[in-house]
This record gives sequence, C-alpha cells and structure tokens, in this order.
Amino acid sequence: MFFQWVMCSAIWTVGLGMEYARGSPEFQPSATLGGVLWASGNILTVPIVQCIGLGLGMLLWGGANLVVGWACGYFGILGVDKNTVNYPWLNVLGFCIALSSLGIFFFVKPEKMDKEDASKVLLEEHDAHSTGSSFNAIDEAPKLWTSRLTEPQKRIFGIAASLFAGTLYGLNFNPPQYLINNNDGSSNSLDYVFSHFCGIYLSSTLYFMIYCAYQRNKPEVYPEVILPAFISGLMWATAQCCWFVANEDLEFVVSFPIITTGPGCVASLWGIFKFGEITGRRNYMILSTAIGIVITGVGLIALSKVL
Repeated sequence: MFFQWVMCSAIWTVGLGMEYARGSPEFQPSATLGGVLWASGNILTVPIVQCIGLGLGMLLWGGANLVVGWACGYFGILGVDKNTVNYPWLNVLGFCIALSSLGIFFFVKPEKMDKEDASKVLLEEHDAHSTGSSFNAIDEAPKLWTSRLTEPQKRIFGIAASLFAGTLYGLNFNPPQYLINNNDGSSNSLDYVFSHFCGIYLSSTLYFMIYCAYQRNKPEVYPEVILPAFISGLMWATAQCCWFVANEDLEFVVSFPIITTGPGCVASLWGIFKFGEITGRRNYMILSTAIGIVITGVGLIALSKVL
C-alpha cells in the first residue's frame, strides 16, 4: 500500500508538469474516473506478484488489458467510438492469435516461494537495521497476508486478481476518450493527462488512508521502497503520456495490442534472468511459444492499419 501511494505521487508530479507544458488546459473532472480505475487495479499488483510472480502476473493482466481495450475500440462500446482499420479481418485475426497465447501462459508454473522470499527478506533487513539483531528481525517481521494462503489458493487468487486488474486497466482510457469523441473538451489527448493523473493520486491516497485507519494509524512503511517506487511512477507516467498519443494516432484497436503485449514479454525475461521465478526447460518452451504467437498477432494487427 505504501509502495503504490509513493508511485502514484510520482505519477501526479509528471501530470503536474504536463499541465504546465500544455498551457494549463481545462480540468476535466469526469476524466479523473479513468485514473480511479487504473489505481484500483494497481493496488492488486503487489499481492499478485507475491502469489504467482512478476512474469505470469504481468502477462495475465496485460492480456486482460488487451482484450478489454481492443474490444472497446473494435465494437465501439463503453464510451468509445467504433474504430476503423483498412483490413478488419486482418485485425480480428491478429487479435485472435494474440488472445490464443493467453491459454498457453496458464501452463507456466513459477517457482514456489520459500520462507525467505524477497518480500520477507526486505522486512527482515529493515527490522535488523532498526533493532541491530537478525534474530529479533526474523521473530518480529510482520507476516504478509498472502503467506497464509496455500499454493493452490495463491494461484487462484493471483490469476483472478490479474484478470480483474487488467480489466480495469483496459477501461482507464475510456472516460477521456468519451470526452474527445463527443467534443466535450479538447481534441488533444494530452490535455487530459493531468485530470487522469489526479484521479490516480486522489484514489490511491484514499486507499492508503483507509489502510492506515485499518492499521489503527500504524501502517507498514519501509523507507527502502521510496526511491524505487518514485522512479517507477516517473517511468510509468512518461509511458502513459506516450500511450495517450498512441491512442490518438492509431486508435484502440492497434495501440492496445501493441502496448499491452510488450511489457509481459519483458517481465517474463525478468522472471527468468533476475528473480528466478520461471525455471525449467518446459517453462522456457511454453514462454517462447507464447511470446512468438503474441508477436505474430501484434504484427498482423499493425498491418491491418498501415497497409
């Protein structure tokens, strides 16, 4: 909860800079709803990673993000006008190929977390620095709620939460796009960035305050995550600004498939080479096949617009 709040603070900072860069465009309260949707999905990402790992979690929520965003543009639903491409059949074929890869990802089995997983190590190091005793650190470190779940429960929760978060991600551009389509504001998508990011910051702050109240004003706060969380927020916000531009130039039916599949592929590589979540020849073959299918689908989707 603390990580996501610091990250969202950095996101709002980028939004404020964009507001000044755009000459302080009119604030759009309804566009903040998109930020609320995104932040509501973002609070699930840490427990998702704890349950099923970064690689599989990001691939699943990225897949749900792809499906929802593409469907809104292709069918013209949920506040988005129907998008047009030069070859609709090629676009649909590419989407179906990319979607088929999701079934393959379900067969990836991440390495089971042991008692000394990364999250617990972070807590123990924090307490050790505070108490000067590694014994006290292990004894006093708070137990993550996800550690009380069995392995099957972790997998079920991780998959379900990933799909739910991805659905919210897929809808987060709809409120500002509705304003653009109905001429209720600026026609430039970047003029909605600040309003969108305000929704992210305000809702994440509300969630954090609820958490603080639940903890009786004793939230778990770890200084070690402040800088990484803030840098993550700056990176994400910059990419989100680029996504606003991509939606305007390519429309949802092309931008969503391209953008949502890339991070999942990169995350799977982190899961293999950095975190050791994905190991074994079987998993490597499954991931390679799935990534190859994704790339093929995305290529067809792109061609449906540019040919």
